[in-house]
Amino acid sequence: APPRFVRIIRALHKIQVHFSVSGAEASIDSIIGVKQGDVLGPVLFVLHMAALTMSWRKRQGRVPCVFRTKEDFVLTGRSFKARGLELSFDESAYADDCAFLFCDRAILDEETPRLMQHCAAWGMEVHSGNRNDGSSSKTEVLFVAAPAILYEDPTTY
Repeated sequence: APPRFVRIIRALHKIQVHFSVSGAEASIDSIIGVKQGDVLGPVLFVLHMAALTMSWRKRQGRVPCVFRTKEDFVLTGRSFKARGLELSFDESAYADDCAFLFCDRAILDEETPRLMQHCAAWGMEVHSGNRNDGSSSKTEVLFVAAPAILYEDPTTY
């Protein structure tokens, strides 16, 4: 990010918290996050996620998944042999949810732990479903096998 932009953001969020406990007063700097309801919160999040995904793409170095479509707005019933316009992408983001796409099961198994480490290095927690409190995770992994192959057949994974 440009240094001037970073300085402005830091200046807007430099907050000192004052509190009193049993007559003793103290002040500390608040250095984590943005203020609740701050209009910059979503913008900063989008910039942070863009940097995270760009660095992941550069680190991963794999070819993105390729999809085919036609400009006829037909969403179902297409044969996997159909031809059309090709588009490729490897991640999708909406609000505070992200999807990272992998082209086959082997790559998914290999890259998921690396992706989680990468996100952690950026200060992001991936809800992996390994919660100790028994609550469920929001994380979902969807694997779509090759056409005309049964999901139960482990040779297709």
